[in-house]
Amino acid sequence: TVLGSGFGGACGNASGSDVSCGINVRVGGVPCSRVAWFSDSSIACAVAYGTGAAVDVLVDAEGQQASLAASFSFDPPLVTGLAPFSAPSDTQGYDITVFGTNFGARPPNSTVSMGQQGTVVAIGQTACSSLRWTSDSSISCRIPPGRGSHIVNVTVAGNRQAD
Repeated sequence: TVLGSGFGGACGNASGSDVSCGINVRVGGVPCSRVAWFSDSSIACAVAYGTGAAVDVLVDAEGQQASLAASFSFDPPLVTGLAPFSAPSDTQGYDITVFGTNFGARPPNSTVSMGQQGTVVAIGQTACSSLRWTSDSSISCRIPPGRGSHIVNVTVAGNRQAD
């Protein structure tokens, strides 16, 4: 639900889930799949799938635009498993697949990139190399050589799972 003012009175007495009154809402740059107008100060939208933390919400009501910066965060990625679960420590690196949720419907900006606005998979404090996005629930990468047990973190569009 988006609360504010000036969402238009063009709907008259009509309100509810099937009434949009020409209002468009974008969350993190992605249009809502459905907008419902309830009053001049209350609308709701079905947020489309997306990634990112602290993204902007933009409302366009009959050509009048307003935004609220850094006001919405999508669910962060969540790691649920690895394959293989262990790797030899004496190699130049080892390919693994990380399984989970909320890795993104497609790679950010149509490519997989390392950095704050892209996707990062880290084993301990070291980022994986040769990152390959497969799906919203699978990312492959090459882990660096090393020993011991490490936490695996995934960051997508600046949104990181909790340790």
